[in-house]
Amino acid sequence: SSPLRLAVAALSMSLLLACGDSAKKNAEEAARHISRAEVYQKQGQFRAALIEARNAVRIDPDGDKSITTMARLMLSMGDDRGVIDFLTERASNNPARLKILATAYTRQGKFRSAAKVIDSIDAADFDSEWELLRARSLAGTGNTAEARALLNRIRQQNPENAEADLRLAQLALLEQKSDEAQQLIDSAIAKDPTSTESYFTRATLGYQRNDLEAAATSLTEALTNTVKGDIFTAERTRVLRLLVQVLTEMGRSNEALAYQKLLAENNPDYLKNQNRLAEALELYRQGDLQSAEEILSELYQGNPGNNASALLLGMINFQNREFDAASSLFDSHLDAELASPQLISAAALTRVQLQQTEAALALLEESLQSHPDSADLWSLYGLMLMNSADSSEKGLIAVEKALALDPDRNQLRMVLANYHSGKNNYAQALAQLDQLLARSPDDATAQTNYQRILLAEQRLKEAEKFIDSVASRQGNDDFTVLLLRASLAGSKDDSTGVERFLERAAAVNTKAAGPLLALAQLSVRQKDWAKAESFFIRALARDPDRHEAYQGIIASHEARKTTDKGLAIVRQAATSGENITARAVMADYYSRNSKVTEAAGFIAQSTPSNAYQLTVHKRFHLLKGRELAAAGDMSGAVATIRSALQQQPQDLDLLVMLGRLQVAQKAFSDAAGTANEIAGIQGKEPFANELRGDALAAQGKQPLAVERYRAAWEVQPSPVLARKIMALLRESGEAAAAEKFNSDWADTLPGDPAPLLSRANQLQTEGNCKAATPIYEQLLAILPERSKLLVANNLAICYLDAGDPRARETAKLAYELGPTIGAVADTYGWILYKTGDREAGLKLLEKAAKLSPENKEIAAHLATAKQD
Repeated sequence: SSPLRLAVAALSMSLLLACGDSAKKNAEEAARHISRAEVYQKQGQFRAALIEARNAVRIDPDGDKSITTMARLMLSMGDDRGVIDFLTERASNNPARLKILATAYTRQGKFRSAAKVIDSIDAADFDSEWELLRARSLAGTGNTAEARALLNRIRQQNPENAEADLRLAQLALLEQKSDEAQQLIDSAIAKDPTSTESYFTRATLGYQRNDLEAAATSLTEALTNTVKGDIFTAERTRVLRLLVQVLTEMGRSNEALAYQKLLAENNPDYLKNQNRLAEALELYRQGDLQSAEEILSELYQGNPGNNASALLLGMINFQNREFDAASSLFDSHLDAELASPQLISAAALTRVQLQQTEAALALLEESLQSHPDSADLWSLYGLMLMNSADSSEKGLIAVEKALALDPDRNQLRMVLANYHSGKNNYAQALAQLDQLLARSPDDATAQTNYQRILLAEQRLKEAEKFIDSVASRQGNDDFTVLLLRASLAGSKDDSTGVERFLERAAAVNTKAAGPLLALAQLSVRQKDWAKAESFFIRALARDPDRHEAYQGIIASHEARKTTDKGLAIVRQAATSGENITARAVMADYYSRNSKVTEAAGFIAQSTPSNAYQLTVHKRFHLLKGRELAAAGDMSGAVATIRSALQQQPQDLDLLVMLGRLQVAQKAFSDAAGTANEIAGIQGKEPFANELRGDALAAQGKQPLAVERYRAAWEVQPSPVLARKIMALLRESGEAAAAEKFNSDWADTLPGDPAPLLSRANQLQTEGNCKAATPIYEQLLAILPERSKLLVANNLAICYLDAGDPRARETAKLAYELGPTIGAVADTYGWILYKTGDREAGLKLLEKAAKLSPENKEIAAHLATAKQD
C-alpha cells in the first residue's frame, strides 16, 4: 500500500501545481488586458477599453486590479448605474472599491446608500477623499449645517483643496446665496482650472442670475475640459445639453443647432426618445392616458432599461387599475431612494391592491428614510398602519407626523377624529375636529361628526349651541343645519321635530335622497308601513341606485303580509331598463330565502359594480354551490364558486368553500393550490392551514392534519378548529393529548361551552358519571334554552345511575326540547319506567322505537318493559 499512497500524493501535488500555474497565467493575461485598457482609455477609445477591461474581469474575476480598472473606467464614462451594479457584490471590505462605489452613489443622488458605505470605512482608511464624500452625503440627506462645517474644516486643513470650495459653492447655490457661491466657485477654479464640474457650477449660477452670456462662456470652458473619446461621457452630454438650452435662449440658434447635431450624432436615439417621452408626459398631464400609454409602451419595448418611460408607464397602469403590470414595472425600475413620493405612493398602493401589505409597508419605511419630509408618504404609511390592530398606535404617530408637515390635510384630521371617537376618546376627537373646522368652518362632514360626538356624550345644550353657530354663518335653511337639527331632535326623542327638519332638508336639496331615506326609517320605527313605502319611493326617484330603498319597499310589504306587491314593485324596476341595483336586490331577496332558481335569473342579468352588488353575487354563488354539493354535483359546485372568484379572486369565503369542495372531491392537489392562494392573502395563513388540515384528515393522515390544525389554532383559535383537533386526537386514541388540548381549549376560549361538554361526554363514556355530573349541571345553568337538550338528556342518565330523583324532571326537560328524537324519548321513557311510572314509560319507549327502529339499546329497553 505504501507505493500507492506515494502515487496519490504525487498526483495531488501535480494538480496543485497545475492550479497554481493556471492562476498565475490568468493573472498575467488579465494584466495584459488591463494595460491595453488603460492605453485605450488615455486615447479616448472607450469602446476598446471596455472590451479589454471586460476580458480582464472574465479571465481573472476575483483580481483586484481587474475589478478596480473596470469600475474606474465606467466611472470616468459617467456610467454610475453600471458602477453600482458591478461593485455592489464586489466591493465588500475593499476601501478602494468602496470609494468608487460611494462616488457613484453620490453622483446618482443615492446619498443614503453612500452614507452606509462611508460609515463602513475604518478610521485608518479615512482620507480627505472620504471626508469630501461624507460631506456630499450629508448635504444630500439634508444635513447641510454638518456638511458645511466638515467642508470648512477640510479647507482649513488643506487650503489648496478645490473640491471643498466647489461643494461649498453648491451648498450656497441651493440656499440662493449667489454672491457667496460666486466667490467660492471662483476660488475653486483658481485652484483647479481643469475641473469641468466647477465650470458647470459657475454656468448654473450664471443661468440662475439670467446672465446667459456668462453661463455660455463657462459652459464653453467646461466643454473644453470634458473627456473626449469615441463615446460621449455623461459629463460631456450634460454640458452640451445645458449649452444648447442657453444658446437657444440667447437667440444663437445656429450655434445651438450645431451642438444639438453633435449630441444627435453621438446618441442618435436619445433626442428622438426624449421628444417622445416629453410628448407622452404632456399627454399624461392632459389626462389622455391611452395615447400616453401607447407611446410609452413603444419606448419601453425599444429601451427596457429606460427608467423614466418604465415608471411613467407603471403610473398609467396603476391609474388604469392594471395592478399586475404596474407592479412588474415598479419592482424592476423604482428606486426608493431616488423616486418621487408620488411614484412611491403609487407603487405602495399597487402592492396593497395585490394583497402585499407587508411589502407595501416595507417600501414606505425604506422610502421615508430618503424622504423624511414627505407628508404624502407619512400619511399613506400612517393610514395603512392604523388599519392594523397591532400597529394602530404607530400609525397614529405617523399620521400626526404628516399633519405636522402639512397642517391643512383636513382628511387626516377626520381620520384621527374617527380613530379617537372609535376608542371613546371624545376629547381628542373633538380637538382634531376643532382644528379642522378652524381651517374649513363649512366642512359639512366635520360639522356632522362634531355634533355626533356631542350627542354621544349627551351634551345636548352644547350641541344646540354648536348648531346655532353653524346656522349663524350658513343660515337656518341650510341643508347641513337642517340635518343637524334633525339629529338633535332625535336625541331628544322628538320624532315630530325630526320629521319636520328632514322634510325641510328634502325640500331645500331636491336631489338628495338621504333625508327621505331617514324619514322612511323613522316611519319604519313607527310601524307606519305605507308612509315608509312612500318615502322609499320618493328617495328612489332622486337616486335609483339606493339598494336600501328597494329593500325597504319589500320589507314594508312583508310587514303588511303583502310581500308579492313589494316584490312586484322592485321587479318592475329590475326588468325595465338597466337598473342593476334593483336586480341585485331581487337576487338578494331570493338568495336569502334559498330560492336559487329565482335568484339566478336576476344574477345573470347584472355585473356587480359596487360592494353591495358584489356581496349579493357572492351570497348567491355560495348558496348555489352548497345546493349543488348537497345534490352530489361537486363539479358543478366547484364551477359555481370559480365563477364567483372571477369577480372577487381573493374573497376568503369563496376560496375556503372552493378548497372544501376540492377536499370532498379528493382533488387534494387542487385543494393544496387553493390553500396556497389563501396563504398569499395578508393575515389569512390560519385559514390556509385549516384547509390543509382538512385535506390531510380526508386522506387519513391524522397526525399531520393535527399539526396543521394546531398551527392555525396557535394564530387564530376558534371553536370549529378545536372540535376538529379534539375529534382527531380521540380518533387516534391519544387520550392524554386530548385531555391536555381540552384544557387548553377551555382556557383559550372561556366563553365556549364545548370543551366542558366534550369533557363531560368523555367522562360519561368512560363510566365516570360522578365526575361528569357537576360539569353537566354547570352547562345546564349557563346554556340558552335551545342548547340544553343534549346536556339535559345526558345529565338525566347520570342522575338515574346515581339514584338521584332529579332524573325525571331533567329527562322531561330534554324530551320537551326534542320530542321527535328517538334517543331522547328513550331516556325519558326508560327513566319513567325505572322510577315506577311503567305505563307512561312503555308508551314513550314504543314511540322511541318507532323514531329510531335501528337503535339496539332502545329495542332492549322496550323489550324489558314489555316483559314486565
